Amino acid sequence: LLELVVVLSVTVVLTGLLLPALSQVRENVNRVMCSSNLRQIGLGFTMYARDNSDRLPFSKMLTAGEPMELMAARLEDGSWDGIGLLFRDGYCDAPECFYCPSHTGQHQLDVNRWDRNLAIQGNRIYANYHYSGHKEWDGEQVVRQLHRGDRLVLAADGFRDRSDFNHDVGLNALRGDGSVRWFEDSAKEPFYGYVPDEALGIDPARTEHLWGLLERRVLHQH
Repeated sequence: LLELVVVLSVTVVLTGLLLPALSQVRENVNRVMCSSNLRQIGLGFTMYARDNSDRLPFSKMLTAGEPMELMAARLEDGSWDGIGLLFRDGYCDAPECFYCPSHTGQHQLDVNRWDRNLAIQGNRIYANYHYSGHKEWDGEQVVRQLHRGDRLVLAADGFRDRSDFNHDVGLNALRGDGSVRWFEDSAKEPFYGYVPDEALGIDPARTEHLWGLLERRVLHQH
């Protein structure tokens, strides 16, 4: 009996030591898969731009002054928007590529709602990735073009609110040249700490500020 107790005690201790390591391994794998999703989306942007005079997918949310809603892929009226146009037009065929495997929030993949042949209306469909939009934020809101890709961040892990944050210590960001960079935020500053607790009533300036932080960091990485 004493030997059994010792064996069980050792097992409990080893399990306690191994679980955090296994959890970190799983997150590292998920981060790589997330990066792969964004690269696939980046390829979709490139093909879309090639067929649309070098322009990026249009978003009603941006023209409506709601940059926080640029995670929406399909709107209440059933129309596809922003990043969702890559799926509608066949540039990214798999709905799975719009969802990060690390996501634990409320925006989970429902393949049935991504059926192009169904005129689904109701709640918006949100991806797990945030689109930066088809035009510039400031000034005259110049339409963005992909040939300036080295100066653009096209998409990133979602940050509409904190429940949309896919990774605990940072986020992946897709640059216009098709590369993906990791934005380290392990101290929860300066990025996560500025993300709102909930999406209701978000000041658009807050979302624009977050994009600014991301662009300044990511565009200077090599």
